[in-house]
Amino acid sequence: MRFLLLATLPTLLWADSESLNCPLRAIGLEYAQMLQPFRPNQVFQEIADALNGSPEAQNCSIKPRNLANDDSSEARHRVVFAPLPSKNSFSIYADPIDGSDDSGDGSEKDPFLTIQRALAAVREARWEKSSLGTEEIATIVLRKGTFHLREAIKMSAKDSFVTLQAYPGEQVEVSGSIPVTNVEWKPTEAPPRLPYEYRVGVLADGFDVADGGMYTLEEATTICTRIPECAGFAYNSSSKEPKGKVAVISFKSAVFYSPPGKKVNNSYICIKNYGYLPGVAQNLFVANLTGLGFNPETLQGLRVGGKRAIRARYPNAKSVEQLESMQILADSWTPQPMGKNPDYTFNPPQPLRNDTVQDFFQTYKLGVGGPCAQRFTPKAAYWCANNTQGGGPGPYSAPVGMTVSGSDEGLAHLSSYKHYENGHSSSAIVHSWRFGRWFSWAFEVAKFHHDKAANTATFEFSLENGGNQGSRGGDKGQEWMIENLLDELDSPGEFYFDPTTSLLYLWRNDTAASSSSSSSSS
Repeated sequence: MRFLLLATLPTLLWADSESLNCPLRAIGLEYAQMLQPFRPNQVFQEIADALNGSPEAQNCSIKPRNLANDDSSEARHRVVFAPLPSKNSFSIYADPIDGSDDSGDGSEKDPFLTIQRALAAVREARWEKSSLGTEEIATIVLRKGTFHLREAIKMSAKDSFVTLQAYPGEQVEVSGSIPVTNVEWKPTEAPPRLPYEYRVGVLADGFDVADGGMYTLEEATTICTRIPECAGFAYNSSSKEPKGKVAVISFKSAVFYSPPGKKVNNSYICIKNYGYLPGVAQNLFVANLTGLGFNPETLQGLRVGGKRAIRARYPNAKSVEQLESMQILADSWTPQPMGKNPDYTFNPPQPLRNDTVQDFFQTYKLGVGGPCAQRFTPKAAYWCANNTQGGGPGPYSAPVGMTVSGSDEGLAHLSSYKHYENGHSSSAIVHSWRFGRWFSWAFEVAKFHHDKAANTATFEFSLENGGNQGSRGGDKGQEWMIENLLDELDSPGEFYFDPTTSLLYLWRNDTAASSSSSSSSS
């Protein structure tokens, strides 16, 4: 009977997948709370929002349990902590807040500051002073707080029998980020925007925060301003800015086009610019990070108060992960001019699998070298081979650039750009659906050309970074978005970092920025 249940369970799950969708998401959230119940409820609410906001989560509205914080006995007894090592064992303590690598001795009373110094003390005892046997257990006890690592901790066989553990009852984090402290934040000018902008298009279903109705645009924008969650609304009209009342479809928490980037007669969208509403402070600040002593080329992300900041992007989104922002269209895409073929195809006759579906993938196959493999490391890929199977145009190719206009359906703010001139190198990233939306590309922009007279921009993509995601290539993309562009830093929570000047620009969500702000770069 036990084996019968195991055998039929997958069939039952498959047959009733829709009814299991939301409960399984709820189980995942509950398990996260069970593992780390000491975290604040806001963290689990963010997880719930992500689970509910997934395109597959139809009508799911899961919520986290309202657990007590980390000081409660309920939370503590559900977390298993390793006990402190016995007094007779070899132990070293490290404290990221009150420790010191200079004056500390690694004891519980006078801990070291860093994990590296604690590990060095273990090695010294084991291999230099011989006060610790090579197979004797050594324990490094970490006190509460965040240990920031400038470089990876490298351990070898010589570090066997070393245990790193948290102090019982304390939350310890190890991070590869660098704290942004002791820097001077200065206010800087924000790019020009109106409180509300108008576009041609229709909004996707869902994301409703209020019902529509018959309103003038002034009345509708007043309603949207009054609702913090409102990101915009769609309305039916024969003109973009009508004088009288129009049919407002609904007020939305996210502005996603449907169909993306395509004109629809008599349908328009009004988008709210949060940072430009009347009475809202434009909290755009800049700080020089030169003194933090890190390689500016390595900065990829920023956390403010523990939450991931969003790289300046267009169109805007409320979270880093909202790839539905890929919704605008290019005027044209530039196919790679150097051809597609590999230098040769490696296709040995053995080993051979003669039992595959449709006789696919029976032997190893690899396209090596040539223009097809230029984007890959090493310079080889299956989809660069001749006569690939399983779909896709093959051999692999990807666009090397695109041209876009400053129209509503393109880069609507292009005419106001002032930080990019013709031929300017850029660290911007273009995210685009492959044609047919089979997967998405990420292209690093190598050069940016702005034709101000024509109000168009041409992007040249790097052949070394990006354009190699997915498997099936193509000569053009589809809907796209752009991020890491200073002229698009126009929304609370966004940032931009210039690696050539080490200047960090941040639009803060609060009222002011200061050198004591809790930020970290990674």
